[in-house]
Amino acid sequence: EGIKTLQGVVVYSPEEAMQASSEFGKPIVLKSQVLTGGRGKAGGIKFAENPGEAFEVADTLLNLEIKGEKVKHLLIEEKADIQREFFISVSNDRAKKRPIIMASAEGGMEIEELAKTSPEKIIRYHVNPLKEFLPYEAREIARKMGVGSELVSKIGDIIWKLYNVYDKYDEKRLENLEEFLKETENKYNELKNNA
Repeated sequence: EGIKTLQGVVVYSPEEAMQASSEFGKPIVLKSQVLTGGRGKAGGIKFAENPGEAFEVADTLLNLEIKGEKVKHLLIEEKADIQREFFISVSNDRAKKRPIIMASAEGGMEIEELAKTSPEKIIRYHVNPLKEFLPYEAREIARKMGVGSELVSKIGDIIWKLYNVYDKYDEKRLENLEEFLKETENKYNELKNNA
């Protein structure tokens, strides 16, 4: 879909981690795959310099439990030289019955913690499900994140592409659109009847 990501492989055993590390031929990162936040702070993300280390780290991680959830598999990627991290997500806002884009220049930390301590650092943008989400809107989100002018277009492009992936693959969107239309019709009828 046009979003660059690191090449990765999912493994289920220390032996598979060792094999993957050997195939990468470079230092790797092993990421515990659990349905909860805070896996980094909980020790669920580790690095390995070689296949032997990958075996040992994978063995440790696959015996880990993070916030009550047992780690059953790992995502292995090449270790990246990360200069700066951002947080960008697209999900359903059930209360507003429309998609929401949340973004922050304060990536690399638990977003839940950031929401408590500095909620102003998280940009929230509700997308109108009746209109096309346009690239200029994504760039505006990037500007509001406070990224430098040299990054606005790049970050905006990622936000726009990420929303389009969400739009293409999210089945709940149609349900939201139907609910939104029903609510709009009901409000219109109320206004018409009270006029």
